[in-house]
Amino acid sequence: MSVPNKYSMDFTLRTSDVDLTERWTLSGIMNAIQLAADSHATLLGAGKGQIIPKGYYWVLARLRIDMRRYPRYGDTLTATTWPGVPERISFPRYFRFEDQNGVVGTASLLYILMSAETQRFVPSAKVDIYPKDMQVHPETNPAPDKIRFDESNRETVFRKPSYSDIDLNRHMNNTRYAQWICDLFPTSKFESSVLKTCQINFVSDGVEGHSIALDHYEAADAFVIRGTDTDNDGKTVFECSGEWMTV
Repeated sequence: MSVPNKYSMDFTLRTSDVDLTERWTLSGIMNAIQLAADSHATLLGAGKGQIIPKGYYWVLARLRIDMRRYPRYGDTLTATTWPGVPERISFPRYFRFEDQNGVVGTASLLYILMSAETQRFVPSAKVDIYPKDMQVHPETNPAPDKIRFDESNRETVFRKPSYSDIDLNRHMNNTRYAQWICDLFPTSKFESSVLKTCQINFVSDGVEGHSIALDHYEAADAFVIRGTDTDNDGKTVFECSGEWMTV
């Protein structure tokens, strides 16, 4: 049986995937990414249910999405994903989204493999997480990078993770960060603009009931957001940067 180096998944945008403009949402994109990544990892023998018995679990560390245009409610898309060459402590994964007219967007992710026993990352050189005969495809998607935050120019709002934010791992679900990010902007912003790029760096867990300070600032068509846990000495929970494009 050949190793599935690439995985493709077709899906149609539902009401839960779009906003009031009928365009695909950031959380909808992340939902598709999560589903396709989990499905392909399982085919490669590295899915959640396959690595937990070995004492490991996956953590998404960074994600970058680059959109060329936005599909709408009822459109059918194909998500294609493949893993990149493992780095010292991270495992890249890439995505391409297409409709009948071509590519609508791409994404780059960095996963970290954690040890359930030590709660520390596992260097990629110490594990054989993918099949040895798996071919790695070249990739030109921009890689998620560090995010710089301007302390001198910011606005702050506060939120607390609650029931609907917590997933089966008892952590704040990655897609909920996307919703929190978008909630910082008025509805009118999404009627006139869409996200051209968005990067989220997941630094630590959002804890249920803890007050998260969402510091953010905008400059021209760009923005930066940082979430910190005010109940845990201001520990950084996540960072985000993005650019808008007018529709």
